[in-house]
Amino acid sequence: MLCFHILIQRRTQTQRVILIYHKDYFIKLDLKNKNRIIKTKRTSVCRQQSQPEFNESVKFTMDDHQLSTSCLTISLYQADDKGEYHTVR
Repeated sequence: MLCFHILIQRRTQTQRVILIYHKDYFIKLDLKNKNRIIKTKRTSVCRQQSQPEFNESVKFTMDDHQLSTSCLTISLYQADDKGEYHTVR
């Protein structure tokens, strides 16, 4: 289960993500403008908890004229048995 709430304000995007899994995970956020990545941020790794929770704020700043052509991509990464991270699909 992936639950998220995005609050979009002028020049600011805030992300809150809550997950329920049993492996190591982190969230990667890509801010794109016209399909080009402008900025990438990620959460800290949530390790081996019965109910891991990501409750982190991420702030992206951009000009007003970029808002209509921008998007935020949210990707969930999970560690495999070797400790390497892969996108969860």
